[in-house]
Amino acid sequence: MADMYKGGAEQALATLQHAGFLSGFTLGLFKRSRDRVVPVSSWHYAGAVAPPPMFNRLGKSFVNDLLSRTDQIGTPQVARTRTGLYGFAVPIDDGCSVSCIVGCGVRDACIDLVTVENMARESGCDPVALLEELEALPVVTFGNISEVAARIMALIKLLQGMDTKEKLNDDKTDRLRLVGEITSELDRVETYADVLALLSESLGLIFDLPGVAVIRSSSTRWHIEPLWGIDFAKVEISAERAAALVAGHKPHQLAPKELAELLPEVAGSRGGVLPLTARGSNFGALLLLGDRFPVSDLLLQDLLVGRGALRLASLSHEQELVAQNRRTEQLFDIFNQLALIDDVTELSKAFLDKAAELVAATSGSLMLLDSKKDILSISAVRGMNPALAGTLTVRVGSGIAGQVAQSGTPLLVRDIATDGRFMVGRRPRFKSGSFVSVPLCWKEETLGVLNLSDKVDNALFDQADLDLLTALAGHTASLVFRARASEGIRHLELLSVTDPLTELYNRRFLERRMEEELARSSRHGLKMSVMMLDMDSFKLYNDLCGHQAGDRALKQVADILCRSVREMDIVTRYGGEEFCILLPDTPKIDAMYVAERIRYGIEQELFPGEESLPLGRMTISIGVSSFPDNGSCASDLVSAADVALYQAKAAGRNRIISSYDMPGGKALRAFNYFGSMQTH
Repeated sequence: MADMYKGGAEQALATLQHAGFLSGFTLGLFKRSRDRVVPVSSWHYAGAVAPPPMFNRLGKSFVNDLLSRTDQIGTPQVARTRTGLYGFAVPIDDGCSVSCIVGCGVRDACIDLVTVENMARESGCDPVALLEELEALPVVTFGNISEVAARIMALIKLLQGMDTKEKLNDDKTDRLRLVGEITSELDRVETYADVLALLSESLGLIFDLPGVAVIRSSSTRWHIEPLWGIDFAKVEISAERAAALVAGHKPHQLAPKELAELLPEVAGSRGGVLPLTARGSNFGALLLLGDRFPVSDLLLQDLLVGRGALRLASLSHEQELVAQNRRTEQLFDIFNQLALIDDVTELSKAFLDKAAELVAATSGSLMLLDSKKDILSISAVRGMNPALAGTLTVRVGSGIAGQVAQSGTPLLVRDIATDGRFMVGRRPRFKSGSFVSVPLCWKEETLGVLNLSDKVDNALFDQADLDLLTALAGHTASLVFRARASEGIRHLELLSVTDPLTELYNRRFLERRMEEELARSSRHGLKMSVMMLDMDSFKLYNDLCGHQAGDRALKQVADILCRSVREMDIVTRYGGEEFCILLPDTPKIDAMYVAERIRYGIEQELFPGEESLPLGRMTISIGVSSFPDNGSCASDLVSAADVALYQAKAAGRNRIISSYDMPGGKALRAFNYFGSMQTH
């Protein structure tokens, strides 16, 4: 029997290392010697999962028990440790000795924490570290691992020539050699398409097949397309039919009738379906066309396809790492851009735009909670009428966004029409039923909710999208919190220098700015003018028309003042019905023309009840002073303008008087509303 498969159990182990379905398992070869089971060679590992340290600490008795049972019964054995580890042992009898291939390094979904803690204490290791090692292992079921053991047994029988009670002929030997060579070549292929091309051509040539096709999905659709030896138009199949074809790990055959239903062009042929499954991922399946598929051929074909699937899994993992690195770079870039914004409205818009671009969404909104934490309102919108969006509010706990705000848990919906969590149909204003809602949480406080929908090409949102948005939202929440705090501080600062009724700057701000402008004017040799303005007969207007009318009149006057000056000029409410305007870089004569524009504007404005005033309308009196003619400090300039204002009042109101630089500062020049100049 040893001559049937040169190399014996060691060669069997080497061949099995190429099998894709063993990805994630730690494999070892044991032989019986003098009634004891000892390792024949160092451990050999399949796939990319390194041998877990706890196997050496805790697995010896487990392995010995497996080997003992296998030796007694003579069939593959599967067992589970108290910690949740799974293992199998498959016997090999080459006629000279009894060997076992042992596989472990996988676990059950359920882990007994008490047992883990007890065993860690017994072995002197850290329970937390042991638990982390266990959780990092691939998860399988008893059925999965039993199937793996059975497949290994079938492959070993094939290698020994026991399937047909004949020795391997030269043709089978060549096929086995070629399969081994191609499995090594597959590890060097760099793209998904090249893996399929190498697999299909190799299968077609080695096994003399008339054609090879692939069953795979593109976006949300499944189809069959030709790869080698046959040409037909791509055929779309239902997701249910595709799932039945590609599910599982084992190869299976299609009768001519079944194949004809899928591909009428190949009527009369049989089909062999080999799933492209490795490391928990399914990449579809290869569909082999031919007249017959001996079990021995299917096993070799499965060995080759399994290795191809393993390469696809590696490429997919590499692509995920590249994509993850790219997303990380994108996130850092977005973080840096958003960190420069301290305005909530601007930050909201920038965040929504960046989030939508990140996951290719065309519609969405950012809703922020009010100060009472019970109402969500839209702060930024995309793909929706902004005016309409501004009127929409949602109470916390109500609707999808309200529920996300209440729970603080991100929500991913692939299709709202079929999602059992919602008793609603497809929303007409959205192109698809897939969307995500992500809360913005900062230190256990929910600040708002990000909603995105309508991916480009109507693609579905997935977990990767949700994870990416959750990371972005978590960082942005801190920026929103900071921006709101900054706005609050700015608002308080503004209140301290702003008149609440007219929203003009107040006297405190005027004094500060006047000192700054005086210093600048003195430094650069510039002129600067100051106006003091007082509404005529305002107390009488208040008594006749009421304080509310008086407040409205003050606001009207404030608006006229702001419209009549430059943006650089400083308009302030000095107190009561009195105002003060600071005009940097403005000589007195120019200030007089500005004053006349203000006086005329107020005279022409309509004020309810103004006909009862002495002049029959609302008017204003203005006094003007300038630097350096009328003083070199703020108090001198304000005092000079105030004296001029007093003179305007005394002269009959509704006029402008400017201070005139004469020895002792006693003389004043008058400029009445008719435009004539007088000296008082």
